[in-house]
Amino acid sequence: MANYNSIYTGQQIDSGIGKANTAVQPNTLGSAATADIGTTAGNVIALDNQAKLPAVDGSQLFNVFGATGPTGDTGATGPTGPTGATGAGETGPTGPTGATGPTGPTGPTGATGAGETGPTGPTGATGAGETGPTGPTGATGPTGPTGATGAGETGPTGATGAGVTSGGTTGQFLVKVDETDYNTEWKSPTDIYVIACSDETTDLSTGTGVVTFHMPSAGTLTGVKATVNTAPGGSNIEVDINENSVSVLSTIITIDDGETSSKTAITGPVIGDSSLAEDSVISIDIDQVGSSTAGTGLKVTLYVIREEIT
Repeated sequence: MANYNSIYTGQQIDSGIGKANTAVQPNTLGSAATADIGTTAGNVIALDNQAKLPAVDGSQLFNVFGATGPTGDTGATGPTGPTGATGAGETGPTGPTGATGPTGPTGPTGATGAGETGPTGPTGATGAGETGPTGPTGATGPTGPTGATGAGETGPTGATGAGVTSGGTTGQFLVKVDETDYNTEWKSPTDIYVIACSDETTDLSTGTGVVTFHMPSAGTLTGVKATVNTAPGGSNIEVDINENSVSVLSTIITIDDGETSSKTAITGPVIGDSSLAEDSVISIDIDQVGSSTAGTGLKVTLYVIREEIT
């Protein structure tokens, strides 16, 4: 309990802290009047030793201000308002011209104008410099045409030369007999026929007419020869040549045992009938082969002086 000179009743107390909603009149109780101190209805609120109010329901208090709290964060800036109308003032004077900027890159060359070429100016005066050295001689030009024959008289006819040997027939040609000047004679061309009478590797075997052909032109048989790839063994190889089924050899061709050519035979061939008619049938017979090694790859060669082809 506390002693007060006056006690007020009502919802608010006006003692420099707030104002009552409804004015009340003090009840004079005298100097010894007392009131309850507390924070419930009808109590008198007393300040604590730090001059602060105790915790009370302040919803009915007025004009009670606490200490100012810290300033809150600034709110987000509102949207920019519309641009105001342009003022009615006069346009100010034009400012000074700015400095000239750097020169831009050169543009592409324009098309050549369509105007006509002007006349050639006069030739300038010849310079006073010394004449340079003579350049090298150019290549010789082509030979000009032969000039007209002169009008002089023809000289006398020279002595008759050695001339060409007389004689000869159509198709022959002139050949030198030896190194003596002008020692020549007419010759008919010699045809050489090389006839394969077997394949290259199969052993030979005897037979009549193993090769047959027609003479392309008439001629004179002057020589014959036979060769093999594999030499015969045990006995000789014997070959005959026929014209129209009649032998033209009086001694047939022989390849001796162990040899590959008739050129080395002990007994060479002998031609009995040298005249070969055009289109006659030439045939070759193998009369004998080697007894232990038959031989392979037989070829027969005919040397024929050709007569005029009709």
